[in-house]
Amino acid sequence: SLVFDVVNLYMLTSFVLIGYELAMIGCGDAKNMLPDVLAAAVIRYVISPITAIAMVKASDLVNYAQGFLLQSIMPPAVLNIVLARMFGLDRKLISVLTVVLTPISVAMAFIIPYLPL
Repeated sequence: SLVFDVVNLYMLTSFVLIGYELAMIGCGDAKNMLPDVLAAAVIRYVISPITAIAMVKASDLVNYAQGFLLQSIMPPAVLNIVLARMFGLDRKLISVLTVVLTPISVAMAFIIPYLPL
């Protein structure tokens, strides 16, 4: 159907965009980005979930705790690369963060349903 064709085209375009940006990154660039990647990981997987849980506990949204937690660990997406390009930001860093943080977020998403919230 048309919807699936559009989704498939979007996915293909996303992979091409990430691949294009990653192709411009050398080993030296990746090593220099390590502190930034670690900082982003701490923010994404420590500070953000703590903030989400605190917001849930402070409000009457306990039934939605897993959803809030899931949203708090989502990695940067392809749109971030497009926005970085539009506003002259570091596209290489955004690309690396997308590639590194996405598998971690996927793995953590499988753990969230088993957390006692």
